[in-house]
Amino acid sequence: MHAIIAQFELAAPQRLIALAIVAVVLLAGWFSVSRHSGGRRCAMTLCRALAVAALVLAWAGLAWRGPTTRTFVVWADDRSDSVSNSSRADATPLPCNALLSFAGQTSSAAEALATTKQAVAADQENSQKIAPLASDPALAVLRAAALVPDAYVGHVVLESDGRATRDGLVAVAKAQGMPVHTVVKPSFPEPEVCIAEVKAPQSIRPLTQFDVDVVITSNQDDTCRLEFQSGEGPPEKREVRIVFGTNHFSFTSMLDNTQPSLRLKAVLTGCQDTYAANNTRRAMVIAAAKPRVMLVADAASAANALQAALEPLGFEVISTPATRLPANIEALARYDAILFSDIAPQSVPRLQQEAIEQFVRSGGGLLVCGSEKMLASRPLAGSWLEGLLPLTAAQAREQRKPTLALVLIIDRSKSMLDEGRLDMAKEAARRTVGLDVITPVDQVGVLAFGDESQWISPLAPSGNKQSLLAAIDTLQAEGATNMAPAMQRARLALLETIADRRHVILLSDGVSTPGDFDQIARAMAAAGITVSTVSVSQGADQTILRDIARTAGGRHYHCDDPRQVPRILEEETRSTAQPAAAASVRPLVYRALPDLNVATAPPLKGYVPTNPKPGAELILISPSGDPLLAWTRQGRGAVVAMAADMVGPQGAEWRSWKGFGPFLGRLVHHVLPVREPAYRIATERRFGQLCVTAEATSPAKTKPNPAGTLLTFRFQGDDGKYGPPTEKMMSEPAPGRYEATLDSTATGIYGLKIRSGDGIETHLEQRLAVTVDYPDELKLGPPDETLLKEVASVTGGSMLTDPRQGVPSDGRTVERLIRLWPTLVIAAILLLTVEIFIRRGKQAETMLRAPEGTPRWCDRPMGVP
Repeated sequence: MHAIIAQFELAAPQRLIALAIVAVVLLAGWFSVSRHSGGRRCAMTLCRALAVAALVLAWAGLAWRGPTTRTFVVWADDRSDSVSNSSRADATPLPCNALLSFAGQTSSAAEALATTKQAVAADQENSQKIAPLASDPALAVLRAAALVPDAYVGHVVLESDGRATRDGLVAVAKAQGMPVHTVVKPSFPEPEVCIAEVKAPQSIRPLTQFDVDVVITSNQDDTCRLEFQSGEGPPEKREVRIVFGTNHFSFTSMLDNTQPSLRLKAVLTGCQDTYAANNTRRAMVIAAAKPRVMLVADAASAANALQAALEPLGFEVISTPATRLPANIEALARYDAILFSDIAPQSVPRLQQEAIEQFVRSGGGLLVCGSEKMLASRPLAGSWLEGLLPLTAAQAREQRKPTLALVLIIDRSKSMLDEGRLDMAKEAARRTVGLDVITPVDQVGVLAFGDESQWISPLAPSGNKQSLLAAIDTLQAEGATNMAPAMQRARLALLETIADRRHVILLSDGVSTPGDFDQIARAMAAAGITVSTVSVSQGADQTILRDIARTAGGRHYHCDDPRQVPRILEEETRSTAQPAAAASVRPLVYRALPDLNVATAPPLKGYVPTNPKPGAELILISPSGDPLLAWTRQGRGAVVAMAADMVGPQGAEWRSWKGFGPFLGRLVHHVLPVREPAYRIATERRFGQLCVTAEATSPAKTKPNPAGTLLTFRFQGDDGKYGPPTEKMMSEPAPGRYEATLDSTATGIYGLKIRSGDGIETHLEQRLAVTVDYPDELKLGPPDETLLKEVASVTGGSMLTDPRQGVPSDGRTVERLIRLWPTLVIAAILLLTVEIFIRRGKQAETMLRAPEGTPRWCDRPMGVP
């Protein structure tokens, strides 16, 4: 009985005081019907009292609360761009009480469609156009749950691909206290291609080439046009073949030394595609801090020349004399490399020597160039500097005769038979080989050409002159005049030859088959090969031969009489083999170093003979094989040595060489250490949030850091306008690890700077930029079934495979509140009606028994008893 009474409740219990009227009604009613019989009198009084009690209970808000299993299902349908259909194609009604369509960054209850009598009316006030660019299923679940009436067991069905723009779906669904059932919608079934990412370094040193990886995902095989733009230059265009899945395309780029950053952009066009918004992707590379170079030079002119060459290339150069070098590794560690220019090793104090050795072996770079003052046997041998260099001091050498590599190119076309020209050419070749200026260490080769070129005697030392003379005698006339291939073969042979002087004598009597003679002559000159030419007879093309000699630094001779040919070749050979020809030394490439170009370098006016150490790598050598440029590793650092003073008397012409700056800059870059960034930074975008994680790599983070680590970011929209800089303290979940989260729903560039310090001095600082080009939802990928499964699991829902499938019953009940005031009012009316019938019924009976002629009660005048 108590449990039944407990199910009733009153909205205004204070109004029950009106039940006191019942006693008054009972008393008044008892006396007002005194003429009636006792039974009727009691019935009439009871009906009046019960009617008054019912009205008082209705006025007090009497209600009954009890359990109910009635269900109300709200279906939330995802209509964003990433799902298969923007509107439901089939006309079959869904098993629900209300349908809520959602897309964009909001959900609209205005599209709630009534399918049962219990459906909730549409919320016209919140009606708005659905934006299909991105979806927010968390908000959709929140609004769907709000549509469920209180007296119903609520169920929400979420039909989506799970690719949300905002986070919080699981937490929001769990907080609703009702099952959320999920239906997986296919994502991107139509043809779709997407540039998922443009991968590039976060920061890079200027003038350093780096690779860029453009990642493209596709749900089909296709052929597209890919444009890649680096900076303000013209885009590089490619026609690419894309296959289903993930595709990678590589590009190279370089940051100019005048730019603080470099913007990269990839655009995809000309493919079968549904959405164009995800076909453009950008990236930004930040210029790393300028490399710091300590320049040590005694001569002010040398220091100025080196500084002027390096600073335009993006180096920060600090010049200091040898006596003022830092004496501790902490001071030297502020620099990336040290450049010594013609400094005597003994001029460096002892403490500074030890500091430099420690600096190099711990990862610093050292570049040395100098004359005999620095690299000769007496100052270098046994010094601290010799222990670091890839070269060792060489003993003094006796004066020797410069070596010669000579190639005779002889025309053997059929026209050479006229006037005995071929015989005179063979005689000239024999007399040239027999000259006393041609020593056994010199190299001589004879190359003949007609239609094709052929080595009569390959380039080799001339120790066995008899064999060489016999080979010359075999020369026979044949074919036409085709001179260019012979010049190319001679150039290639001389490139592989080590000699102080490399020379070609070319003899012809006719007009050659067309060829790029100017380019060949320029290539020979760039390699240090000189060419002299001899034209025989009036039919020879003197113009081409004269131009070849002028371009390649040789001399041109012409003779109408073939008998003059032996004398001309003999004079030319004697002039070429003179010792004075070795006064200038042209560097030869021994092993190529990328981007190190010496083809146009002027000759050196001498160098310091040295010996390479075991394990050293030679880069440039002299014609006699001595090392000119070499490098080696010392611990974690690198050392490069140039056995000549590039800005002193030996390299007098190098200061005005336009390639001197790039040459010197490339050598400095070769010894620069690979500096670990201040932080290892990872960024991830998910649900419109940019998560930034930074792990400190420097020992400076072990210092007290009361000021914390600050993340400063500034947004630049696609319209080019900058937002105000905003600062945010990063949390520290673990020592040296820092995290922060930013809102990144707007497309544009987010410039980030992470800085830590003690409030006075900055310990670590690093910059990077993150670009946002389209919502994460438009990044091509499969439905997020894991997320939808988790939503169903934590809320007690289920994964529905068929959209027409009804939600399963879970046995839940909710309390249903029934307000009883209508029933009580009706009961009061019925009780009063019964009371009237009881009272009127007695009067009717009396009238039926009255004698004839007695007026009926209804005929009596008003007020007559």
